[in-house]
Amino acid sequence: MDQLDSCIRHGGKRIRASGAPNDMCVRLGAPRAKANSTRKSAPTIPPEFELDNVIQDAINVRFREAGSASPRARAQHAIGVQVAVVDAANPVTDGEADAAPNIFPPRCPAQLDSTRMPSKARLCARWVIQRGDVSPWSGPLTVTVL
Repeated sequence: MDQLDSCIRHGGKRIRASGAPNDMCVRLGAPRAKANSTRKSAPTIPPEFELDNVIQDAINVRFREAGSASPRARAQHAIGVQVAVVDAANPVTDGEADAAPNIFPPRCPAQLDSTRMPSKARLCARWVIQRGDVSPWSGPLTVTVL
């Protein structure tokens, strides 16, 4: 079965790479990708990011598209959020979230492992799309880690 699947895939690749017209490739079941596909851009608005609760060795957070009524709404083209963990004992500085260690939770609600976090942390979140482009950072959440 694997050999047959491989042979069919190889045939499809040869059809797409051939000089056959696009409509013929479609009829043969091997359509070509669009030449002028639209580039997907990162959201311009940060996620609504909120603390759910703090338990021993974990922080539970929720994020959603700003202004959405759905508790798990993800921004268009986003594959998850990037959460920056900043030591809250230090004063706030510009760009601190960009230089801080990051966690990537793809789904909401998310449970963040807090075993290696400072005892008091500032958490910021931003949307991430497939190509790695990101939205602006959300406002920080200050959390006391248990």
